[in-house]
Amino acid sequence: MPLFLASTLFCAPAVAAADPVAAPPAPPTAASAPAPARAQASVGGGTATLGAEAVEVEPLAPCTSDGASTAGGPPSATTGGTAADGGPVGFGPGKTTCTPDPGTGVAKAFASGRDFRIDALRAHGGPTITVRRFTAGCATTGRSVSSAATLAGVDGVSTPWFFPVNHTITVPGATDADPPLAAITVNAVSAPDPEDRSVTVSALKIRFFPEGGPESGTLLVGTVTCTPAAQG
Repeated sequence: MPLFLASTLFCAPAVAAADPVAAPPAPPTAASAPAPARAQASVGGGTATLGAEAVEVEPLAPCTSDGASTAGGPPSATTGGTAADGGPVGFGPGKTTCTPDPGTGVAKAFASGRDFRIDALRAHGGPTITVRRFTAGCATTGRSVSSAATLAGVDGVSTPWFFPVNHTITVPGATDADPPLAAITVNAVSAPDPEDRSVTVSALKIRFFPEGGPESGTLLVGTVTCTPAAQG
C-alpha cells in the first residue's frame, strides 16, 4: 500500500507563516518496481488420450527461479521418473535447476533426464520411441532469450545429428491412406510471447495424430521457460 506523507503548518498569532515545505515523494513500492527476469523448468509432462486411456503426466521436478510463477516449485528439484511398465509413457530419473542472478539480472533454467519411452503408437503400427538422455536450457540475455537442447540415444525415429530449431519429424500411418501417427518436434522453441517476451524450449514435443485420428494430446520432454526482466 503506498504511503502518503502529510505536513501540517502551525501559525502563532501576529507571526507570518513560512511557506510550507513540500513533502518528499513516497518511495516506490514493490508493485511499481519492474518485474525481474525469471525462469522455470520441468523434466517433462503433458496430457493425451491414448485409446481408451487418458494419460496425464504432471510436470516432473518443476522448479522456478523466484517461486512466483504459476508452475510453482523450488529452485531445484529431482524426480525418479514414471515407469512405462503397464502404461504407454515413461520417464526415467531427471533433475532441474532454476537460478536467478540478482547481480546481473540474468535468469537461467536447465532440465535433464534419461530413459524416456513411449509405446502408445504401437497399437497403430508405429514404433516404440526411446531417448536415452535429453537436456534443455535457456537464459535471459537483456531483452531476449538464448536456448539449447540435446538428445542422445534416440531409437524409433531418425533424428539429425544437428538439431535445428523446431525440426519436425512425422511418424507416418500404417498405409498411405492413414493419417500421421505423430509429429515429433526436436529443439521445439516457441516464438517470444508478445506480452512478456518469454520463450519456452522443449527437447522433444510430441503431438499425437496432428491431422486428426483416434488419439490426441501433447507430451513435452525436457521443458524450460525464460522470461526477460520487464523494462522500467
